[in-house]
Order: sequence, then C-alpha cells, then structure tokens
Amino acid sequence: MKNLILASVWGYQLWNYMYVFCLKDSLSSICSAHL
Repeated sequence: MKNLILASVWGYQLWNYMYVFCLKDSLSSICSAHL
C-alpha cells in the first residue's frame, strides 16, 4: 500500500513538473504530446 502512495505522489509531482515546463515553453513538443 505504501508503495502505491509513493508512486501516486511521484506521478503527481512529475505531472506538475511537466505542466510548469509547458507553461515556460508553450511550443515544446512535450506540451503537445501530453496536454
């Protein structure tokens, strides 16, 4: 159960990082691929 929680938190933080990265570079290929 603990591993599931850690995975969820890690995934959420990764998504937040990707979102902020997209805000900084709206033309990024990462943006178009994930948003």
